[in-house]
Amino acid sequence: MFTDLQILFSHIYILGYIMVDIVFAVRIISSDDQQTFVIMIILNLLSALEFAMLLFNVVYRCEKAYERRDDIISILDHVLVDKYINPMKKETLLDLRSLVYSRPIQFTAANFYRLDYSLVISFCSVLTTHTIILMQNVK
Repeated sequence: MFTDLQILFSHIYILGYIMVDIVFAVRIISSDDQQTFVIMIILNLLSALEFAMLLFNVVYRCEKAYERRDDIISILDHVLVDKYINPMKKETLLDLRSLVYSRPIQFTAANFYRLDYSLVISFCSVLTTHTIILMQNVK
């Protein structure tokens, strides 16, 4: 779903920039500079929205992988407790459980930070702060 919306916004974004380039090339905008300014603002907002959707999609997929790890551990616990299995298979399953439990899945950005929902909140915080600073400097 997010991927479809991201593709839609990227196509609108590209078409908008083509439209602005055509308008600049024909030099029709000499009387409507304000209209072009509004179009550029809308295109920049679409670009930011596309990036935010991409970021949220990546983080959502990473969180699903983290949840799958917990599902694997609970399934292994269920099999080990409720089912009778021969001792050799039980030992192998215990080794697998300890391996999955001791080495959790972590998606990072160049080992600087972990990709999870706190990254989305940090991104929103930085974007809000940057917008406030820019609005204070606009006269």
